[in-house]
Amino acid sequence: MEELFKLSELRKILKVSYPTILGYVHKGKLKAVRVGKQWRVAKSEFERFVDERGFVAPIEKKTEETKIE
Repeated sequence: MEELFKLSELRKILKVSYPTILGYVHKGKLKAVRVGKQWRVAKSEFERFVDERGFVAPIEKKTEETKIE
């Protein structure tokens, strides 16, 4: 299964506010899925988003306790 990120993790990586990253999702610029009450974004989708928009955002490896299975 592909690694998934929470929106709160992505906003910290991109250094944008939570409403900004949520706006990307609502506008269809960043594809995400709902898991319960939270949004998740696949690593490959995040990489596509970063590449298309020209963000400089290093993707750090998650530790085992934050990894979603």
